[in-house]
Amino acid sequence: VLDFTYGKQAGLLPTGELVLSIGQENWAKTQVLEKIAFSHGIQRSVKISVMEHLSEDLIDSLKPIPDILMEKKALKIDQKGVMKTMG
Repeated sequence: VLDFTYGKQAGLLPTGELVLSIGQENWAKTQVLEKIAFSHGIQRSVKISVMEHLSEDLIDSLKPIPDILMEKKALKIDQKGVMKTMG
């Protein structure tokens, strides 16, 4: 649960507290839109974090391949594994 307060200007304070606007024309509609925008921002942040983690895992799994090839050893990966890694 995310706590929020009301103020004249909407935004996110450095403390992480969400401020919703109040006292403006159509303020109820504005608050709903502000909540949707903030929720969308959090969703995108989480999605980016997951994608970064998956990318780091893929890069880490591929790091030993150049060394193996330089030593002229065979890679222990079949065609199915290559296709899976490539996506």
